[in-house]
Amino acid sequence: MTNMPDTDTTPGTHAHTRTTGDDLDAAPQPNSRALTLWAGWGLGLFLPMVLGSWLIALATPEAAQCLTQGGCPPPPSAVFWVPFWSALALGFTALCWNRQGPQRLRAGVIAAQWGAQLTLTMVIVTVGASSLH
Repeated sequence: MTNMPDTDTTPGTHAHTRTTGDDLDAAPQPNSRALTLWAGWGLGLFLPMVLGSWLIALATPEAAQCLTQGGCPPPPSAVFWVPFWSALALGFTALCWNRQGPQRLRAGVIAAQWGAQLTLTMVIVTVGASSLH
């Protein structure tokens, strides 16, 4: 007896290999290399995004007056630091993820990283500029 898969040879149909239920449950995993690139780009763009956001927030007339005459109120700390540390922690977690591990979960971590990073950018632009008024 040979170790060949069962094939369906019903007349009028093409022969195909029968699959078990386990094969049907296995969804395609995201590409590990592509996920590493997304995580790396996220961490690589983190500092430029933060600095660019502060430049935008400081480009208002109120910010110029605040910087030249002093008396600038500090931005709310929790609103700034939570997305800041979340984006960094999620980015390093995704970058150091075991490539043999569950890649769908890693893709979710990378999506959360980018979400925290974009949230931080919006917080800096909106809260940073409004705290200078």
